[in-house]
Amino acid sequence: MRGLRILCRYFLALGILIISTVCAYSQVTLDSLPPNGMNHRFYRDVFHMKRPGLSINGFDNGGDNSHGYGLKQIIEKLYNSDPVEQKTFQDIVNSARDQVINPNYGSSEYSIRQVESNSQILENLALVALVQYILYKNSVTTPIPGISNLPTSYETAIDNLHDNFLKPITWYVVYGNGDKTSDDPVKWTRSVDNYARAIDLYLALENALGYFDENDYTETGTSRLLSKIQKYYLIDDFYLKVKDMHNYEYKLATLYGVKLPGGVRNYEIEDGNRPLNIFVSMGYGALTLQACDYYTGFQSGVPDDSLKKIH
Repeated sequence: MRGLRILCRYFLALGILIISTVCAYSQVTLDSLPPNGMNHRFYRDVFHMKRPGLSINGFDNGGDNSHGYGLKQIIEKLYNSDPVEQKTFQDIVNSARDQVINPNYGSSEYSIRQVESNSQILENLALVALVQYILYKNSVTTPIPGISNLPTSYETAIDNLHDNFLKPITWYVVYGNGDKTSDDPVKWTRSVDNYARAIDLYLALENALGYFDENDYTETGTSRLLSKIQKYYLIDDFYLKVKDMHNYEYKLATLYGVKLPGGVRNYEIEDGNRPLNIFVSMGYGALTLQACDYYTGFQSGVPDDSLKKIH
């Protein structure tokens, strides 16, 4: 009888512990969030875009009439032990443990796969950094249930993103060379789309640090964010990637090296939905572009003013 009472007490205590743990997770709410606004750090968004605005619908997109999750809704679903969200986020965290790799290594098939993989890694690094920073600013210290291998701090997560963004192979090889993926339109558009989302999430991270008045937001801070010239190269490189698509589709079509009569362009004779996919990817990518104001009128953040042609 005594053993039965002890056993009952054990299961009662265990049940209370489980309920308390579940309640602790479900009670995680994010009350301090930046506004859903444009990015103006050093440069300005060309289009009126809230950041984040591509993979996530703002920092907070609650309400009865909202469409798509904001960052707040995603994080709170993770703490409510949503199995679908947890599986997706764990895959993202696992990918963010990888490093951007030079795609010139090995065969051309390896290179094409690595270009797409690199772009996905950057997107995942950016999301993990943003999630961890927002949790930190909301004083959430409870681990996300079911998630392992997160960076030890938001500083580490931002540093990982910063370091991978700044690798020369990221600027000049992985995304600056359209020939790496142009023979595979699916991987070409995916790599551009992934990279666009990575930049969008990074711009949201800049907004968040600016909102909370962190030293890192300024040029003279601790340099966790990109400097003005580093950000210039990042945006310039992606602009060139989108421009590669534009130039390819509008190039005069040829047959066995001879231009077709009537000024026919590539997009007019390509088969299937390749032109549609590339044009959609161009528009998607253009939503991340930023520009500067020089003296009078509009000019792009890149050396010439050809950004207008993409619009």
